[in-house]
Amino acid sequence: MATAPSSVDRPVTVYVTAQLLCIPLALLVAWELVSAGLPPWGAVACWLALSAYLSRKRLPSGVLGAGLQLGAVITVLAPLVPYLVAAVEGANVTAVDIATELFGPALAFTVFAAFAYAVGLFLKRRARRKLTRQARKGLRR
Repeated sequence: MATAPSSVDRPVTVYVTAQLLCIPLALLVAWELVSAGLPPWGAVACWLALSAYLSRKRLPSGVLGAGLQLGAVITVLAPLVPYLVAAVEGANVTAVDIATELFGPALAFTVFAAFAYAVGLFLKRRARRKLTRQARKGLRR
């Protein structure tokens, strides 16, 4: 009697790719937390959450696509962290102050993030097509 293929059969490259993406993203989060004057323990939580999410993907290209999209979101939000902390602490920070301070770095981060997000979309679409082809052939459930 043949057994059905397991839905958790993932190549080792999925886990390696997930870790290779999660470590730099967690370091980026740690850098932002430290620059905002907060303890970097949130980076450990970020690493664990991203590792758990990305390691559930079935193909390395899906991991890379989702990781690049998450990295793009983190990159765009990164310059705002010090201002959010200052606003929570009650500093007199206006939207104009934030916009004038962030225009240069945020523009560069946004351009980089848009490129990374587009590449992530392409890779996720590639992974979805490959999984669809494999499902049609009966290789995956």
